Amino acid sequence: MANYYHLNLNGLQLVFLIAAFLGFGFVIYLVLWMSIHAYSKREELLQAAQARYQKTEDGYSQH
Repeated sequence: MANYYHLNLNGLQLVFLIAAFLGFGFVIYLVLWMSIHAYSKREELLQAAQARYQKTEDGYSQH
């Protein structure tokens, strides 16, 4: 596998070793960490959520 992806064999072995000890929870943590929006966009996201909420209160549907 290391040859196929042109990776260092020792590095790949280290990754597999760490994954074996940390388990699947660590993988989930990394995926969620990478998928969360940057904190700098927090205000923008809150304003968009409030605008959607106001539309639904006024009788408009999101669909």
